[in-house]
Amino acid sequence: MNLNFSSQISRKLDTRNKPDKYAESLMRNIIRDLGEGDNLSDVFYPYKYLPVGMQDTTTEDFIVIPKGRAVSLLTHYDNTEASGILPPGSGQSIDIALSAIDSSHITTAIDDTYWGYPNHVAALLVPANGGAIYSGQYTSRDVTAETLRLGGGVVTTANTAGPVIQANYPVGVVIGDVYQDIRGKNLNYQLFDKAVAVKTNWYIEVPYVRIANGNEGTYTIDPSTAEIVGTSMTFDTMNSKYTYLRILDNDNYKAGVSVKPDTRGNYVIEGTTPTIQSVGKLVLTDCRYPKDMLELVDTYENSDMPGTDTGGIPTHLFQFAHDYLVATSASNRIYDVVEAIQAGTFGAARILINR
Repeated sequence: MNLNFSSQISRKLDTRNKPDKYAESLMRNIIRDLGEGDNLSDVFYPYKYLPVGMQDTTTEDFIVIPKGRAVSLLTHYDNTEASGILPPGSGQSIDIALSAIDSSHITTAIDDTYWGYPNHVAALLVPANGGAIYSGQYTSRDVTAETLRLGGGVVTTANTAGPVIQANYPVGVVIGDVYQDIRGKNLNYQLFDKAVAVKTNWYIEVPYVRIANGNEGTYTIDPSTAEIVGTSMTFDTMNSKYTYLRILDNDNYKAGVSVKPDTRGNYVIEGTTPTIQSVGKLVLTDCRYPKDMLELVDTYENSDMPGTDTGGIPTHLFQFAHDYLVATSASNRIYDVVEAIQAGTFGAARILINR
């Protein structure tokens, strides 16, 4: 028997419907359970063109968002809101390196290449800016780090204008340091393959500093500009490595007041009425140190271990207060640091993040 496959009769025939007794509801409107929401389960990479802060001693890599900062996200929506923003889903290209052969500019497609963003990376981390446009400024650290500029190679002393991040809203805080995205810079080295946890409902402690009304300075969004506080304070020194709460003398910082981010994701007092910028509430401020007779524990000089080397102050608080006093050209002996903390100028702020 010869089989004829050219008649195509079967494509003209109907199929029988299943009996109604076997009919079931179709799958619809599935709700994915992604967890309780205290810790966002999505994967986020940092925005590639952020100015760097401090350099990590162990890895020699640079941090772009210090731990504890309030953060926001760039999604594909932001690609239509401001030119130059290149989030996942934008269908554009990002800079990854300069060629080791001829220093030519190397780019790669964001959405479908190895050095772009995997499909599960749907948004990029940026500091929350309190609703004010953040116009970052590159510094000498970025020259050292060979930070990439959008469409313009690496940062040099001749081009210090940083990325412009439009006004945004906080989504949570990062619990770990966020390092610069250097994927593609070196063939044999990649810093990370997953993002730092973003917490939306957590109890955290950060240092605080109280400053007199009128001495808060301009708090410009250009971190290379000296921001006068008292006499000669430049907040670039502090913002490059510390996360903290700023309190003015006329602020109402009673327990329960609302807290929001400033232009860099640090914290400021918002007031008694929460807004879309609220990231949580202040629970308490504590300047009652030393505790637990820690000042009597012998620790080596310059070891940064809590004890006699810090006047009994916890290391993270002592370092913050000490560096602030250094930056303001104030006396910064161990005694001076302890005295300033006990006077309430510095201390620990406990904030209930509730985003």
